[in-house]
Amino acid sequence: MTAPHASERPTGYEPLGVLKPLAKGLWVIDGPAEGAGLVPLPTRSVVVQLGCGGLWVQAPGVLNADLLSVLRALGPVRHLVAPNLTVLRHLPLWQAEFPDAKLWAPEGSPFADATLLGAQAPPDWAADMEQVLIDAGPRYREAVFHHHNASALIAGDLIHAIETVKLRAWQRPFIWFGGVDDTDPAMPRKLRNACRDEAALAVAIERMVELRPRRLLISHGRLYEAGGAAVLERSFRKLLRERQWTHALKTIEEKTTR
Repeated sequence: MTAPHASERPTGYEPLGVLKPLAKGLWVIDGPAEGAGLVPLPTRSVVVQLGCGGLWVQAPGVLNADLLSVLRALGPVRHLVAPNLTVLRHLPLWQAEFPDAKLWAPEGSPFADATLLGAQAPPDWAADMEQVLIDAGPRYREAVFHHHNASALIAGDLIHAIETVKLRAWQRPFIWFGGVDDTDPAMPRKLRNACRDEAALAVAIERMVELRPRRLLISHGRLYEAGGAAVLERSFRKLLRERQWTHALKTIEEKTTR
């Protein structure tokens, strides 16, 4: 087991590999920048202490000896959650350290031994969190979670909000061109192109907005401690606007046919 190498370029979210409290029973773990592209992206995991006392870990990332000790002291890790179809390269290490933890992932994930994440939260955490499944086609499925007490929406790749001020100057244009800098966070173009069912995506986003989350915790980029619902509305404003028109036209049609 190794911690992030000291020579790695800072991500701006240091310290890395450390449990950082946000609310009662809710923490994040910021990890090193990862990815094969020109601009490796900062990574983040979310840890929730469930009412039963067990720990739930979303997008398991970096794991070092100190973090392992802290997690064991908090309670047994019961659930490891892969929120989307992305391969989590640190997951095997978590499974080795917590062999009794149950692995969860959406249909189509590369983890054959995972229990499927569905449209409804399983009894394991239904009392603590609501679950929204985006099933927008075989290439894009993602489960998003809403922590009731902390008013926190926990997402993976749904949106990116990369703070370019934390990057090298030559890397910033790639983020601006990709449209995923934190001044106007958005779903990455690659994922948006992978969506084959925009109606399913829209329904899921509408439900997330209805939950009015205060916090928005995403895997890549800025951590939002306030205004989470507004960020969602802004990120998906075009999609939501189209839905509003559809609803309005349907209402008009129903009235004129009575």
